[in-house]
Amino acid sequence: VEVPAENVLGTEGAGFRIAMGAFDHTRPPVAIGAVGLARRALEEALKYAQERRTFGQPIANYQAISFKLAEMAMGIDAGRWLTYKAACEIDAGRRNT
Repeated sequence: VEVPAENVLGTEGAGFRIAMGAFDHTRPPVAIGAVGLARRALEEALKYAQERRTFGQPIANYQAISFKLAEMAMGIDAGRWLTYKAACEIDAGRRNT
């Protein structure tokens, strides 16, 4: 595709770097949206694990289920803190990638 000279942004050949730089500012909002979705999924999983019963007790009482829920919570917290760190890097004027 040929772009007229008056429509070129920046210098020729710098488009990829410009596009990647824009991602530095768009990644944290997308990531925190994913963290929010994951938190909701964890809430639903916890609710289900407390309601669903086998052998007369909630499945949340089983060690395997509790470990899976705990691992979900740890992953969500890690994602949240990494997203905060990326946003702080942007606020400080540093690249986050």
